[in-house]
Amino acid sequence: MNFNNYLLNIRIKQLVFSLAIILFVCHSTCVKSQNTVNTHVGVVILQPILIKETAPLHFGAMSIPETQTDVILSTTKVRSATSPSGISLVDQPPFSSNATYTVAGSANATYAIDLPSGAVTLSNGSASNNITVINFKARSSSSNVDGPSGTLSSSGEDSFSVGATLQLASSQPSGTYTGAFTVTINYN
Repeated sequence: MNFNNYLLNIRIKQLVFSLAIILFVCHSTCVKSQNTVNTHVGVVILQPILIKETAPLHFGAMSIPETQTDVILSTTKVRSATSPSGISLVDQPPFSSNATYTVAGSANATYAIDLPSGAVTLSNGSASNNITVINFKARSSSSNVDGPSGTLSSSGEDSFSVGATLQLASSQPSGTYTGAFTVTINYN
């Protein structure tokens, strides 16, 4: 190999080395310091949730208590009285019944049941003869346990029952006592 080829070979190596350095510097300084991505967005609009009463809450017929007593109507329609009370829970019309409701809305959605948190007053028309109802509880068909929520089926349906506690004074005057309460449902 002659001296000119030797110099040419060195210059080619220097040129390749210089190009490698330029590419490395250019690449590291040309790297983007910012990047973007398109993000998708969506929304699900649920069908309106509907409630329909299918039966009212009724504690049934009973005798006048000898002492202050509570009559409990469970969410599974079991009626009992605190003892000793001297009260007879009579099995004649009007029979005791849970308030029952059907719910319709979006399939598989969960919903909350909002019942009165305080006392509801029943009256027989006399301002001095009142009875209070407390401790409202709900049981949805979907959960089958007492609780404030339910889940709509794949066809968007469910039902629930409501029970409560009737507070009677000793020697409560006889008569037909009525009142009303509000039940609200909302999607969770």
